[in-house]
Amino acid sequence: MMDAFRASVFLLYKGKLEWVPITITCLAGMPVILFAKMQFHRLLDIFYYTYRSKYHFKPKKRSLYY
Repeated sequence: MMDAFRASVFLLYKGKLEWVPITITCLAGMPVILFAKMQFHRLLDIFYYTYRSKYHFKPKKRSLYY
């Protein structure tokens, strides 16, 4: 959706006022960048708790009666 918005802005202002579409594109991309920045720590936590957990890949002890 963001790409469609950017493309339409560039088509609308093609040949006129070059700074307007660049400014609008930068301002429209800021929420995407901020969202990715805020979610990056969660992504690191997911990788950490999935692949670096000491209990996740440790073999379980089995009893003889089970």
